[in-house]
Amino acid sequence: MKNGIAILIFLGIVIVAFFYMSPVTPAAAEEQVADMTEHATDHATEHSAEADLDGQVEEALTKMESGELPPMQAILAIKEIADNNPGHVKSNFTLGVMSMQTGQYDKAVERFETVLESDPENGQVWKFLADAQLRLGDTALAKENFAKAIELVDESTAEAFKEELPQLESIN
Repeated sequence: MKNGIAILIFLGIVIVAFFYMSPVTPAAAEEQVADMTEHATDHATEHSAEADLDGQVEEALTKMESGELPPMQAILAIKEIADNNPGHVKSNFTLGVMSMQTGQYDKAVERFETVLESDPENGQVWKFLADAQLRLGDTALAKENFAKAIELVDESTAEAFKEELPQLESIN
Protein backbone atom coordinates (compact mmCIF):
# COMPACT_ATOMS: atom_id res chain seq x y z
CA MET A 1 0.00 0.00 0.00
CA LYS A 2 2.85 2.31 0.82
CA ASN A 3 4.28 1.55 -2.61
CA GLY A 4 0.95 2.48 -4.26
CA ILE A 5 0.83 5.82 -2.49
CA ALA A 6 4.45 6.50 -3.33
CA ILE A 7 3.78 5.69 -6.99
CA LEU A 8 0.73 7.98 -7.04
CA ILE A 9 2.70 10.79 -5.45
CA PHE A 10 5.54 10.23 -7.89
CA LEU A 11 3.10 10.23 -10.85
CA GLY A 12 1.44 13.35 -9.51
CA ILE A 13 4.81 15.10 -9.29
CA VAL A 14 5.69 13.98 -12.83
CA ILE A 15 2.35 15.23 -14.18
CA VAL A 16 2.66 18.57 -12.39
CA ALA A 17 6.26 18.90 -13.62
CA PHE A 18 5.14 18.00 -17.16
CA PHE A 19 2.46 20.73 -17.22
CA TYR A 20 4.75 23.19 -15.51
CA MET A 21 7.56 22.66 -18.02
CA SER A 22 5.45 22.24 -21.13
CA PRO A 23 5.64 25.18 -23.58
CA VAL A 24 2.91 27.76 -23.57
CA THR A 25 2.49 27.77 -27.34
CA PRO A 26 -1.28 28.03 -27.47
CA ALA A 27 -1.19 31.42 -25.77
CA ALA A 28 1.83 32.48 -27.80
CA ALA A 29 0.13 31.30 -30.97
CA GLU A 30 -3.03 33.16 -30.01
CA GLU A 31 -0.95 36.27 -29.40
CA GLN A 32 0.75 35.92 -32.81
CA VAL A 33 -2.60 35.45 -34.54
CA ALA A 34 -3.99 38.46 -32.69
CA ASP A 35 -0.97 40.56 -33.74
CA MET A 36 -1.29 39.44 -37.37
CA THR A 37 -5.02 40.08 -37.36
CA GLU A 38 -4.51 43.51 -35.81
CA HIS A 39 -1.89 44.38 -38.43
CA ALA A 40 -4.12 43.20 -41.29
CA THR A 41 -7.08 45.06 -39.81
CA ASP A 42 -5.00 48.23 -39.41
CA HIS A 43 -3.85 47.98 -43.03
CA ALA A 44 -7.38 47.33 -44.29
CA THR A 45 -8.74 50.15 -42.14
CA GLU A 46 -6.01 52.47 -43.44
CA HIS A 47 -6.84 51.56 -47.04
CA SER A 48 -10.57 51.87 -46.33
CA ALA A 49 -10.08 55.25 -44.65
CA GLU A 50 -8.06 56.50 -47.64
CA ALA A 51 -10.79 55.35 -50.03
CA ASP A 52 -13.41 57.01 -47.83
CA LEU A 53 -11.49 60.31 -47.89
CA ASP A 54 -11.10 60.05 -51.67
CA GLY A 55 -14.86 59.53 -51.87
CA GLN A 56 -15.49 62.62 -49.75
CA VAL A 57 -13.32 64.73 -52.05
CA GLU A 58 -15.12 63.34 -55.11
CA GLU A 59 -18.49 64.02 -53.50
CA ALA A 60 -17.56 67.66 -52.80
CA LEU A 61 -16.33 68.10 -56.38
CA THR A 62 -19.46 66.49 -57.84
CA LYS A 63 -21.73 68.68 -55.71
CA MET A 64 -19.78 71.76 -56.73
CA GLU A 65 -19.95 70.88 -60.44
CA SER A 66 -23.69 70.20 -60.22
CA GLY A 67 -24.31 73.49 -58.44
CA GLU A 68 -25.64 71.71 -55.36
CA LEU A 69 -22.77 73.14 -53.32
CA PRO A 70 -21.28 76.63 -53.81
CA PRO A 71 -17.61 76.48 -54.88
CA MET A 72 -16.29 78.01 -51.67
CA GLN A 73 -18.14 75.46 -49.53
CA ALA A 74 -16.75 72.61 -51.64
CA ILE A 75 -13.24 74.03 -51.32
CA LEU A 76 -13.66 74.38 -47.55
CA ALA A 77 -14.90 70.77 -47.31
CA ILE A 78 -11.85 69.54 -49.24
CA LYS A 79 -9.54 71.79 -47.20
CA GLU A 80 -10.97 70.33 -44.00
CA ILE A 81 -10.12 66.83 -45.26
CA ALA A 82 -6.57 67.96 -46.06
CA ASP A 83 -6.18 69.75 -42.71
CA ASN A 84 -7.37 66.69 -40.77
CA ASN A 85 -5.30 64.31 -42.92
CA PRO A 86 -2.18 66.27 -43.91
CA GLY A 87 -0.71 63.58 -46.15
CA HIS A 88 -3.92 62.81 -48.05
CA VAL A 89 -2.96 62.87 -51.72
CA LYS A 90 -6.30 63.52 -53.44
CA SER A 91 -7.37 66.44 -51.25
CA ASN A 92 -3.96 68.15 -51.48
CA PHE A 93 -3.72 67.58 -55.23
CA THR A 94 -7.25 68.93 -55.76
CA LEU A 95 -6.51 72.00 -53.65
CA GLY A 96 -3.25 72.49 -55.56
CA VAL A 97 -5.06 72.45 -58.90
CA MET A 98 -7.70 74.84 -57.57
CA SER A 99 -4.95 77.14 -56.29
CA MET A 100 -3.43 77.15 -59.77
CA GLN A 101 -6.82 78.06 -61.26
CA THR A 102 -7.17 81.00 -58.90
CA GLY A 103 -3.61 82.27 -59.31
CA GLN A 104 -2.49 81.26 -55.79
CA TYR A 105 0.74 79.69 -57.02
CA ASP A 106 2.52 79.76 -53.67
CA LYS A 107 -0.28 77.70 -52.12
CA ALA A 108 -0.24 75.39 -55.14
CA VAL A 109 3.49 74.76 -54.64
CA GLU A 110 2.86 73.83 -50.99
CA ARG A 111 0.06 71.43 -51.93
CA PHE A 112 2.02 69.75 -54.72
CA GLU A 113 5.06 69.35 -52.48
CA THR A 114 2.82 67.67 -49.88
CA VAL A 115 1.52 65.27 -52.53
CA LEU A 116 5.05 64.45 -53.66
CA GLU A 117 6.03 63.49 -50.10
CA SER A 118 3.54 60.61 -50.40
CA ASP A 119 3.80 59.99 -54.14
CA PRO A 120 7.27 61.03 -55.38
CA GLU A 121 6.98 59.05 -58.62
CA ASN A 122 3.99 61.01 -59.91
CA GLY A 123 5.16 62.81 -63.04
CA GLN A 124 1.88 64.72 -63.36
CA VAL A 125 2.37 66.33 -59.96
CA TRP A 126 6.00 67.22 -60.77
CA LYS A 127 4.73 68.97 -63.92
CA PHE A 128 2.09 70.91 -61.96
CA LEU A 129 4.75 71.87 -59.41
CA ALA A 130 7.06 73.08 -62.19
CA ASP A 131 4.22 75.11 -63.72
CA ALA A 132 3.43 76.78 -60.37
CA GLN A 133 7.10 77.55 -59.77
CA LEU A 134 7.44 78.98 -63.26
CA ARG A 135 4.48 81.28 -62.61
CA LEU A 136 6.15 82.41 -59.38
CA GLY A 137 9.27 83.26 -61.37
CA ASP A 138 11.45 80.45 -60.02
CA THR A 139 12.57 79.25 -63.45
CA ALA A 140 15.63 77.29 -62.28
CA LEU A 141 13.63 75.13 -59.88
CA ALA A 142 10.76 74.91 -62.36
CA LYS A 143 13.11 73.56 -65.02
CA GLU A 144 14.59 71.03 -62.59
CA ASN A 145 11.15 69.76 -61.57
CA PHE A 146 9.94 69.78 -65.18
CA ALA A 147 12.87 67.47 -66.03
CA LYS A 148 11.76 65.11 -63.22
CA ALA A 149 8.25 65.12 -64.65
CA ILE A 150 9.53 64.24 -68.12
CA GLU A 151 11.57 61.34 -66.67
CA LEU A 152 8.58 59.86 -64.84
CA VAL A 153 5.94 59.85 -67.58
CA ASP A 154 5.60 57.92 -70.83
CA GLU A 155 6.90 59.35 -74.09
CA SER A 156 3.59 60.72 -75.42
CA THR A 157 2.83 62.44 -72.11
CA ALA A 158 6.35 63.88 -72.06
CA GLU A 159 5.79 65.34 -75.53
CA ALA A 160 2.47 66.86 -74.38
CA PHE A 161 4.25 68.40 -71.36
CA LYS A 162 6.88 69.92 -73.63
CA GLU A 163 4.14 71.50 -75.74
CA GLU A 164 2.44 72.90 -72.64
CA LEU A 165 5.54 74.45 -71.13
CA PRO A 166 7.82 75.24 -74.08
CA GLN A 167 9.47 78.10 -72.19
CA LEU A 168 11.12 75.56 -69.87
CA GLU A 169 12.70 73.76 -72.81
CA SER A 170 14.52 76.89 -73.90
CA ILE A 171 15.91 77.89 -70.47
CA ASN A 172 19.58 77.01 -69.96
